[in-house]
Amino acid sequence: MRYYYAHYCKWGCNAVHANNTAKYWGDYYAFPSKKARDEWLEKHEWDNYPNWTAREATRAEVVSQLGKDFTISDYECDYFDGGKPCERSYNY
Repeated sequence: MRYYYAHYCKWGCNAVHANNTAKYWGDYYAFPSKKARDEWLEKHEWDNYPNWTAREATRAEVVSQLGKDFTISDYECDYFDGGKPCERSYNY
């Protein structure tokens, strides 16, 4: 299945870990359609914070942040509006 990704960070999408400028703070979400992702972005882009808090993300970015074996959770709630959290896979 093809997914469309979004990055969310309540401190701002440009916030990075202090010790590693290649790693963003925040979470990644996968949506089953571009329309669902874009509607979620429209609703959460600023999210009552003074920062830009949600944006589009590519699969390549998700892989670079979470690793190539990242998983898409089955967890859903109203906040995600059809999106599912992407999680780092800890396969040792």
